[in-house]
Amino acid sequence: MEPRSNLGSTAATAEQATYRIREKRVMVFMLGNPTFAVAVQAIYDSLKHLKDGGSLEGLQDRQASPALLRSVNRTDEFIQQQQTYFP
Repeated sequence: MEPRSNLGSTAATAEQATYRIREKRVMVFMLGNPTFAVAVQAIYDSLKHLKDGGSLEGLQDRQASPALLRSVNRTDEFIQQQQTYFP
């Protein structure tokens, strides 16, 4: 089951969600978006490498492993859904 992150768009819904969060003693910490900044830098560096004449092979040591990619993009889940809905 996926976690729900939508707290609602109306004031009443947001107030109800805030109450539920307080009731469960949930604490949320916002530390900025360093992960996004790291991803932007990685994309920039890889595109610059290619623009400057670098090869795809030169990026190989910076690539995520196939296992990590399958986990992040949920390849197995999508394959299963394709087999279920598009036999």
